[in-house]
Amino acid sequence: MRDASSRTSFVCRQYEVEFNQLRGGSFGRQRHGDVPETYNLSGVPVKVLFAPDHTPELEFMKQMLKGADVGSNEIVFAIFTFAGSSGIDDTMVALSRGGTKIRGVLDPGQANQKWAAPKTMKPPIELFVPKKEGVFKNLRKLHHKLMVIDESIVVAGSFNYTQPANDYNDENLFVIGSVFPKVENIEVDAAECQALAKHMKTEIERIIAGSKQYKP
Repeated sequence: MRDASSRTSFVCRQYEVEFNQLRGGSFGRQRHGDVPETYNLSGVPVKVLFAPDHTPELEFMKQMLKGADVGSNEIVFAIFTFAGSSGIDDTMVALSRGGTKIRGVLDPGQANQKWAAPKTMKPPIELFVPKKEGVFKNLRKLHHKLMVIDESIVVAGSFNYTQPANDYNDENLFVIGSVFPKVENIEVDAAECQALAKHMKTEIERIIAGSKQYKP
């Protein structure tokens, strides 16, 4: 068993390989190899994926559905671009009908586009946009790509919730934590996963606190 330091270095090397490919002018499909294994960082499962080869949109959907398998009751997110061409909105709508509480904060400019998914995401899903007053008066863009599931899983990276991001762009995505006690032979430290997830959720809640409800 590698110690935590060496496992952290192993995760970092996945990004180093990607950086070297990009610096060498290598973009697009068939550049990233197989999906890297899930790494055990002191009881916290970590998975790194790169688009377009690793279809990260499916990873979002899978993580949300995994939460539902164990009685998921909350998904919170902050996202710059959320297009109706993704399957992420369909998954959220289905889970909301099943009782999962879903709240998200959006960039107002992107949310008002004709193709934006939020236009069809109805209550009880709660959507917000920053007020652009008070602490957010000088906000140019809400540029986060951050999701927290059940205060146990963080899904983040450069990935916007769009079909081009999934099918064409070179994007990165990382998944930290789990709602299960064991993942791929990893004994999950629930407390550590929750500490990380709650830290990320605090940022989303900070933005929602300075926001107003989104109305298409």
